[in-house]
Amino acid sequence: MWKRAGLDKLERGDGGTDTFSSQYRATYDTYRHLRDGEQYQQEVGLTRAEVQADLAAWKRAGLDRFWAGDQTPDTSSPAYRVAFQNYLQQRQN
Repeated sequence: MWKRAGLDKLERGDGGTDTFSSQYRATYDTYRHLRDGEQYQQEVGLTRAEVQADLAAWKRAGLDRFWAGDQTPDTSSPAYRVAFQNYLQQRQN
């Protein structure tokens, strides 16, 4: 399916594939359509309000405290997992 969609033609060797190009995105969308069949759903961008609401839920859950500084947080720590579950729960509501 990868070749059928044309993704093989977009490889650039050492430089890698430009995954942000409109050509790549259209080709990848074709690949997903072939791969997923009837379950395929085209990606839909979020509105500014949706992104702001998600960020607010992320902050309410306390996840912003774990991302202070340059270090990636310990996502396996019990405190992080509790905060992340709280965030997921808020997103569902």
